[in-house]
Amino acid sequence: ERTGIDGFRLDTFKHVEPDFWAAHRAETRRRLGDDFFLLGEIWDGDKYAARTPFADDTVDAIFDFSFRTNTLNFLLSINNTARYARQFSGRHDAPAGHTLAPFLSNHDMPTLLAMLRGDTDKLRLAFALLMFAEGPPVIAWGEELGRQGGPWPDNREDMDWTATDSPIASDLRTLIALRHAEPSMRMGSVETLSDAGDLLMLRRDNAILIVNRGTTDATLPTLPDGSWTVAAGRASLGAEPTIPPLGYAILLGSGG
Repeated sequence: ERTGIDGFRLDTFKHVEPDFWAAHRAETRRRLGDDFFLLGEIWDGDKYAARTPFADDTVDAIFDFSFRTNTLNFLLSINNTARYARQFSGRHDAPAGHTLAPFLSNHDMPTLLAMLRGDTDKLRLAFALLMFAEGPPVIAWGEELGRQGGPWPDNREDMDWTATDSPIASDLRTLIALRHAEPSMRMGSVETLSDAGDLLMLRRDNAILIVNRGTTDATLPTLPDGSWTVAAGRASLGAEPTIPPLGYAILLGSGG
């Protein structure tokens, strides 16, 4: 009430009695308004773990741990592109008024960058995927500046307040601006345009996300009808459209 904050992150949500969360929900709405946002943490949370708290309407969102796990496995080539495409398009199954919050890193685990062995190119791919995912994206402190954050206690290291910018942060600002401006970046059903080899292409209405996790140029399949332009990242849309290795692009256009 004094600070005007917009919501609470609710730690270890499943270890507190549901009756408390029901009372908590009623009280926050009474004193802070119906739009006060409640984001619960359920370890290994996904669309299945969210069913009960969403049905009880005790939170607006839960953290989607499955997004972090699946994205890491995709970028490390543990899982193939087709499997990741299915996971990405099917992950957000939530009733109206509720949502799953995707993230890459949190304070209880090594950062995604640490798990990627410091590969900042792959981290940039991960941020492109995060900003194309449905649900409010969550960014850990300093992650946009390349904070390494290895196993405990380094995963809880202090923020480096002397670090002010990075190429990753620059990419992220562009992606966030696109997400705010273009509804197709953040909501609606996802169509897979390519899931062969290392090339992932996902379309949501007026936006296409292209990710090449491979180490060589990838040739793009024929784009859907319409006029498409590169709004973020890098891709060549000439006579033989390509995307560079470990590259991503967001295409915006009129569509078919």
